[in-house]
Amino acid sequence: LALAAPVAYSLIDKLAMLRLADSPSESPLPWALVYMLLLSALSGGVLVPLAVRARGLRSLYREGRGMAGRATLAAAVSVLGYGLILMAFESAEAGYVVAVRQTSVLFAAVLAVPLLGERPTFRRALGALSTVVGVGLIALWG
Repeated sequence: LALAAPVAYSLIDKLAMLRLADSPSESPLPWALVYMLLLSALSGGVLVPLAVRARGLRSLYREGRGMAGRATLAAAVSVLGYGLILMAFESAEAGYVVAVRQTSVLFAAVLAVPLLGERPTFRRALGALSTVVGVGLIALWG
């Protein structure tokens, strides 16, 4: 299941970018940005009312107060990263993009050491090394 979900949403992203690339464009915005905006509007239209219903508007405001700067930074980094992935799907093979996309797990593992105090195990280090070697092979002979 951990592998199936990223493969599924990556294939959906790839198909969307292929279909959008074949559409005549009247918009000055890149298709990757249009697709992200549509996904954000749809998911926000579902998730925001559910969060308000579950927690209450005052509770959400109280918990979120003081986080505007961090939330804005996180949103900007997320939009940039996802936009780059979508742009890669416009021109690269899906298998390569999916493989490189999953390297985000490496960054999370590395950042978990200083930020969360986690200790890397031998198995994790071996898995990370395997991922780096795999991406390197794609870059060299992909």
